[in-house]
Amino acid sequence: MEQTKIVLITPPPINIPDPQPEDDERGIGQGSRGYATYMNKKRYAEKVMEIAESYESTGKVVGLNFWKALIDSALKDQGRLGHDDAYDDERLPGCGTRTAIAFRRGYFEDGLHFDSLVGTFDLLAQCSC
Repeated sequence: MEQTKIVLITPPPINIPDPQPEDDERGIGQGSRGYATYMNKKRYAEKVMEIAESYESTGKVVGLNFWKALIDSALKDQGRLGHDDAYDDERLPGCGTRTAIAFRRGYFEDGLHFDSLVGTFDLLAQCSC
């Protein structure tokens, strides 16, 4: 058991479609159920990485930040990776606010399940531990 390694993988984000001009304000953005779910997954991912970091000194636990890998990939597609506001909660890819942009076609089949652009194993291999 001394050689055991535990890999903690964060959950991926979801993709909420961009709001349309005719959408009711109550059903989009911070007040919506979709945004709450999105932000809960973000917080969960942050906690997973905190737990992994707290065990880093043991050499037995590593964390793979799949949530951030997908967000960074979308930010790169949108030309926003590295911008000061890239990780602003209101502008995160797929969060469903009027100031954000959804993931481009091919990431998610239906907002939850991955599509052809997400080579899951390739993306996981790129995650920083």
